[in-house]
Amino acid sequence: MTNSIQTSPTRSTARGLSVVLRSPWLWGAGLTFAFYAALPYVPVYQESIEHYFTAHWIEYATTGLFFVGISTLVMKGMCIPAERRALAGDFLKGLQLDPQADPVTIAGAVEKQLQLVAQRSADTHLVRRIRQISAYVIGCRSAAGLEGHLSYLAELGSARLSDGYALIRTITWAVPILGFLGTVIGITMAIANITPDQLESSLPEVTTGLAVAFDTTALSLALSMILVFTTFVIEKSEQNTLDDVEDFGVKHLLSLFPANDSGNGPMIL
Repeated sequence: MTNSIQTSPTRSTARGLSVVLRSPWLWGAGLTFAFYAALPYVPVYQESIEHYFTAHWIEYATTGLFFVGISTLVMKGMCIPAERRALAGDFLKGLQLDPQADPVTIAGAVEKQLQLVAQRSADTHLVRRIRQISAYVIGCRSAAGLEGHLSYLAELGSARLSDGYALIRTITWAVPILGFLGTVIGITMAIANITPDQLESSLPEVTTGLAVAFDTTALSLALSMILVFTTFVIEKSEQNTLDDVEDFGVKHLLSLFPANDSGNGPMIL
């Protein structure tokens, strides 16, 4: 009892620390700081880079949001190789099942098999899907309705995948908006500095305002293009992985359980 009380706060602290360390806002802020710290040491196009990234506060804000988005995509992309390895792992290989075994016994055997061979892949879509199916069968004490449950899990997985890109979609929308805001501010600066009686002397202030207008727009559009195409590649890869998980469920999990099972007890989920 004492040990569980002592270890529970430790686990909660470790879990909270893990969430913080995986925050795209934290990594985005770090990348932004590193980028601007390294900017003076860029060997080529030094003047142009500083012109587009440091001339106005909107350019700093746009760059910061861009790196938050990139951090989000990188963390998602880093999970894809583990997902592919899990799909290639064939975790059910070697599973010994009695042909006369009931669905609950089969589900229990599948769970034990995962504990033996899939500990390192416990957080992957595939292992979670297999465990969801096992939990469903054990909870219902039957494999009845398993195909419909697989369809429900597929829809739920797709919805969660889409929700996982809410932040990056918001950032992809916000980056061009920042650019257009810079355009408005720059044009306002240019108009405010026009002095009809002293047009030649006010010309530098006018061109500075126009530079802010066009530079912020150019930067935001360029960065948003990078975000859009990178998001497409990562999201498509993750969706393909999820589709393969659904195919695995239909081809391999359904065949484990008796097709004519009509239920042997109440659902206790």
